[in-house]
Amino acid sequence: MTNIFIGAIGMWFILGALFTWYEGAHNRTLYKTLEGVIALPWILLAVTSVIVCYPFVCLWKFFRNAIKGVSVDCWKRAKIKRCLKLGNFRLCYDADAKALCNKLFMVRIVKPAERINHNPILKSTGKKGG
Repeated sequence: MTNIFIGAIGMWFILGALFTWYEGAHNRTLYKTLEGVIALPWILLAVTSVIVCYPFVCLWKFFRNAIKGVSVDCWKRAKIKRCLKLGNFRLCYDADAKALCNKLFMVRIVKPAERINHNPILKSTGKKGG
């Protein structure tokens, strides 16, 4: 535990010394190099988060239209050429998509109700009584 604190305090002093050197640098190359070294932890954090989050984004883009559903009219307007029909689900491949995660996706086609039933009634097919 003390090693973590010593390492954190040591890194804080090193970063402080680099920043002081950065502020006093008169050479453009040294200035740019120190600017990159000081920003390196944030750059590494950003790159790591993109690498970790990208698969989750791809999964969401694959299933998003299967979860919320797409109307029949919208499906007809899309004119997707390559798809595998699985009931009211479609596994689609769009060769024209620019992003890699938009090329393969799943769609659930829903037929909207003609009217809204405000007083739903439960229907049972069993016999009454006991």
